[in-house]
Amino acid sequence: MIRVLVVLSMMAIARAADYSPLWPMPVVHEVGRSVLELGTGFRFVSKSNAVSERLNRAMDRYTKLVGVASARKLSHLKDTSKIEECAIVVSSILSPSAEEASLDLDVNESYTLSVQENGNCEITSETVWGAFHGMETFTQLLTREDGGVVTRHAPIQVQDKPRYSHRGVLIDSARHYLPVDSIKRVIETLPMTKMNVLHWHAVDAQSFPVDTPSAPDMKKGAYGDDIYSMDDIRGIKDFAIDRGVRIIFEFDGPGHAASWGKGYPEILADCRAKYWYNVNNLALNPVLDKTYDIVAAIFKDVVTATSVKYLHLGGDEVVYGCWAADAMVVKYMEDNGITDYADLLNLYVGKANEIATDLGVTTIFWEDTFLANVRPPKSSIFDVWTNSEQIANVTSAGYRVIAAPSDYWYLDHADNTWLKMYTYEPTTDLSEHAKSLIIGGEASMWGEMVDETNIIPKIWPTAAAVGERLWSVQAFNSTPVVDANLAIGDDDQPNIELEDANQRLLMWRCRMIQRGYAVSPIQPSYCPVQYV
Repeated sequence: MIRVLVVLSMMAIARAADYSPLWPMPVVHEVGRSVLELGTGFRFVSKSNAVSERLNRAMDRYTKLVGVASARKLSHLKDTSKIEECAIVVSSILSPSAEEASLDLDVNESYTLSVQENGNCEITSETVWGAFHGMETFTQLLTREDGGVVTRHAPIQVQDKPRYSHRGVLIDSARHYLPVDSIKRVIETLPMTKMNVLHWHAVDAQSFPVDTPSAPDMKKGAYGDDIYSMDDIRGIKDFAIDRGVRIIFEFDGPGHAASWGKGYPEILADCRAKYWYNVNNLALNPVLDKTYDIVAAIFKDVVTATSVKYLHLGGDEVVYGCWAADAMVVKYMEDNGITDYADLLNLYVGKANEIATDLGVTTIFWEDTFLANVRPPKSSIFDVWTNSEQIANVTSAGYRVIAAPSDYWYLDHADNTWLKMYTYEPTTDLSEHAKSLIIGGEASMWGEMVDETNIIPKIWPTAAAVGERLWSVQAFNSTPVVDANLAIGDDDQPNIELEDANQRLLMWRCRMIQRGYAVSPIQPSYCPVQYV
């Protein structure tokens, strides 16, 4: 008989002490059961040989989060040792610009955390980014009790590093405008699952909410005055970097381009009369020089403002019928002996890729372009979304891959519950070489039914399942759960790993609620412990 998840809510209180409160699970995680109180002046303190202002700001944020403000002693702990501070030792402190540049696919995010029974606490790492993760892990081991803060897990020894270097969430500001503060709030949540990428799908058919000074009429495609200035974009990028998060901006083309035509109608293929009923079917004109002038202006403005190293150029769901309806496009094909519309997609991808790489960035495309037999340089990355099986096809051709399969990791699919997401393994049935080409993955929150009012509960805690799969070592080898409303195993043979994940995710949700984020429930339960 299969147990439903509801049963587990009754176990959460009685057995919470039997489960680690950490999410995602570290590589090495050894804890005891001794209780240590934090001193009333507890703080994180850098003991590194040089100063990083970015690290200082992170230490201030986590010190404030811990918030040991009460001077009242905990009566039952008055004779115990205390943790008065936690030392941060970063072996490689860089200049601010070099520090920002280091947050790349090859960045070292490893760290160690040690808390001894005498109260000595130390986090060591090679980079500030590893130190950020160490502070998050330490705070997840704390609870609030009787006006103070304690850990019930001393001594603590953690050695940790990520499985993948690209661990992201996609947001969509084209279907609904997301205010700057709303985007920043999403960014704040990413480090709590050790995610480090915000894939910002900035524009789409419905709106172009970006003010690009070099193509000033593009903003005519926005929803009224809901527009991001270059200062907004730069500020969001800086806010993200301060939290160890890279932003990948996406300017999707040549499909999904109706909003581009609001400012520059001449760059759209002339198919409005044919596809008046579906704005998503309108595409850029790939044979017009002006199209690439506008593309170059947009890319240049964004890269100049943000110094990003990656640009997502889209390439998905191009409706060839739009090009077939445009006499200029048809004549170009006849004059150049082109009989396959996929060759026009190849033309656009080649020119857009050249524009972007000349700006010093690495390009990312949806795998629709690969399926159309378009082959950009091997330096490009494919973002695989159509279904999980395409990962094998793309990696077999030697391309790096971001795993974002809609059949498992799309957050707007109702049947993609946390359990289904958690049990998906992107390397299944791949060769060792193909596995090495997966750089990470993303949970995608498309914006048709999402705006500032519900984006946090729509993302979390479901995306946390993806966060652990991308950070923690591969340990789960079961067949993915198709009916994720059903529990975790049967009465006689419970799945221990999934039961453990369920309990830890309940704790993670309680922690997020207590940190002030409106995170959705995953089952009937309540929060018996006050987490930090």
